[in-house]
Amino acid sequence: MATGTTLGRLPRANDALRVVAVAGASLAFVWLVLAAAGVSARVPGATPASVIADAMVGVTFVGAAAVATGPAGARVLFGLVGICWLAGPWLAAPTLHVGVLAIALVTYPAPRRASLPAWAIGGAGIAAAAMQAPRPLMAVLFAAVGVVAVIDGRRRGHVARYPVLAAAGFAATVATAWIVERDPSRYDPAAWSAVYEVALILIGIGYAVATRAGARAAAHIADVVLGDERASGFAGLEAVLREVLGDPTARVYRFDPATTTYRDAAGSGPQPASGLTWLPVDEAGQPVGAVEHHSALMADAAIAASVVEAVRLAALNRRHQDALDEQVAALEASRARLVAAADRQRRATAARLYAEVIGPAERAVATIDEISAAAGSVDGADIDGLTSLDVARAELSGATRDLRELVAGAPPAGLGNGGLVDAVRGLAARSPIPVTVSTSGDPRGPAQAEAALYFVCSEAITNAVKHAQCRRIDVRLEAGATSMSVAVEDDGVGGANPAGSGLTGLADRVAACNGRLRVMSSPGAGTRVVAEVRR
Repeated sequence: MATGTTLGRLPRANDALRVVAVAGASLAFVWLVLAAAGVSARVPGATPASVIADAMVGVTFVGAAAVATGPAGARVLFGLVGICWLAGPWLAAPTLHVGVLAIALVTYPAPRRASLPAWAIGGAGIAAAAMQAPRPLMAVLFAAVGVVAVIDGRRRGHVARYPVLAAAGFAATVATAWIVERDPSRYDPAAWSAVYEVALILIGIGYAVATRAGARAAAHIADVVLGDERASGFAGLEAVLREVLGDPTARVYRFDPATTTYRDAAGSGPQPASGLTWLPVDEAGQPVGAVEHHSALMADAAIAASVVEAVRLAALNRRHQDALDEQVAALEASRARLVAAADRQRRATAARLYAEVIGPAERAVATIDEISAAAGSVDGADIDGLTSLDVARAELSGATRDLRELVAGAPPAGLGNGGLVDAVRGLAARSPIPVTVSTSGDPRGPAQAEAALYFVCSEAITNAVKHAQCRRIDVRLEAGATSMSVAVEDDGVGGANPAGSGLTGLADRVAACNGRLRVMSSPGAGTRVVAEVRR
């Protein structure tokens, strides 16, 4: 894994670019002076117009290097093509520009990241130029440049098209000139010199156009990446970036402040010996992520900046989502604790009522029954006294029933240890409408989960008895590997309101157990209440 980016070397390359620009401007001035004198170093007897056209080749490459975007190293090479064109004839190296052009095309767009075959062909180009190799060899050389550009998997878009088209055009021009040169009657040195110069000028202009086109595309790459529906999460973002950059080795990392480490979507860290370029992503001076890649596109500063922006936004979105998930989890845990605390309080209240009120009242009713029975067996019993006892018994029995209904809202004490089935069967036994209870698996879970399902059964059976006008009620308890559920179904009139206060409270209780409640109640088709909770 590299520890830096290409940005660290840009100032030195920019200095070289300025030197090239100054040298190119100076040489162009010399050529203009020569044009005024009607002197040409390439074609003896040329006119001032042809000399100016000759100078335009060098000016074009130097100007293209000045206005192009992308890595300064590539711009220096294209500027050197113009310098070598302008200075070559005076240095006894008239074809030196050909070798530099071969290097510039085969290493486009980033010389520092060019492959070994690319540099090998570039070196061959310099050697061929130095030896003033024949035109067929030059044509073969540039054909090889185009082939390397085609098979280089790091290139996409203009990065792939421009060097291929430029190399193919140059190779075709040189090959055609060689073919025509073999027939002296058809060969005109001045005309073919003009054709050659036009081809070079087009290559120079094409370089500036290609880099500018890449810059325009780069301006939207963040929108393209983030706008792709597949780019949800870091795994999706990584897949989209690999496609956009044409780099199947690209990896996206998220920085974890808790462990101060970088992790990809699979939880793996960077590989120190991967050989990929490391591009850090920061926010306000703090690391948020990184990109590892081997893409020639990333040599373009605008494209790299767009990719960094896409990863930065994705990393910040993930951080915000993680924070939101933590808050939601905390709220759910708080709600679950409140429900559990309320259940414990209900149980405690119910137990106290049984011990201090219901129990003594039931014993008093039993005592009254014994007195009434004893008095009824004695001749001449006080009828008025018996009537008073009957009234007292009726009042105590009614109060006892009311208290029992009150404490029925508390969950049975046995829940949480497999007591759900017995508790539901107890509800069925107390129902005035026949209730069948069936089970599948072992519906055993935490106390809170069993309590939630118990209350669903209690509320659904109560509603069916009061409102459904049904003849039967079926309850089915099921247990899976990670969840447990209950379904309560009746054959009544249906039309239950899921937004009612009772069902809404049940939905909240079930949600506190990471579950959900569903109510299906079409008019005339009965009602089905289904609740599922995590075990």
